[in-house]
Amino acid sequence: MKNNVIFFSIDRLGDYLIRSSVIKKISDNFKQAEIICSDKNFKLIQNQKFFNKVYIFNSNNKIKEKFKFIYNFFFRKYEHVIVFDGKSISYLLLFIIK
Repeated sequence: MKNNVIFFSIDRLGDYLIRSSVIKKISDNFKQAEIICSDKNFKLIQNQKFFNKVYIFNSNNKIKEKFKFIYNFFFRKYEHVIVFDGKSISYLLLFIIK
């Protein structure tokens, strides 16, 4: 079993619902599964038992808050990073996360 994975799903609820079974299957192969989501789909995702940690990215935050969010991931290491949403913040974090 692999150590950890982080998913990016910073989009609407319907988009997450479409891919949730795929995310579940992938996360079953990891000891630690985390996800970054939007405030639009947080209520559903926080109730998913296969995530160890759920992070909310609010695109309406001020730039200072966005930099704080990015900084929190600067020194984190993941074996796998999977981006589903195609948002620019997801691609930026993809390059920052080791």
